[in-house]
Amino acid sequence: MDEMLRLSAMPITREATCDTELLGHRIPKGTVVLLLSNGPSFLSPSFEIPESKRSKTSQATRVRQWNEAEDMRAYRPERWLARGEDGEVRFDATAGPQLAFGLGQRGCSGRRLAYTKMRIVLTLMLWEFELLAVPPSLSSYAAKDGLAHTPRQCFIRLGKVKY
Repeated sequence: MDEMLRLSAMPITREATCDTELLGHRIPKGTVVLLLSNGPSFLSPSFEIPESKRSKTSQATRVRQWNEAEDMRAYRPERWLARGEDGEVRFDATAGPQLAFGLGQRGCSGRRLAYTKMRIVLTLMLWEFELLAVPPSLSSYAAKDGLAHTPRQCFIRLGKVKY
């Protein structure tokens, strides 16, 4: 689910509540800041940012980044798996950048409910149907980039599961 959300996340906006500075750039109070989740560090390699431009709190708290040598636009759910000290492979929500529900105190309060509903819908769909191959003419990862990364073709072909 997190890989699906990573590839289809919508932008987040925040309004600056006071004059501030972001990576050396002045942001006046009242400015709307747009956080895009379809560019550097999400679908393409991140920008090099000198540590001196980061705030003290940002320097202390670093988010791990994807392996940027891989195709970051590819759908790879295993990106979210990490091997623990005990050798077990587990889901790691901090494996890379994710903004689908926002972050911090202004993050979406319905996040857990949304994940629960997604699990229910996906489980019911997979209990009742099998995913079949889509004809090549309808099968593509092509997308339109704007404020969001929107698929041009979003088709599935279902077959009824026979018990």
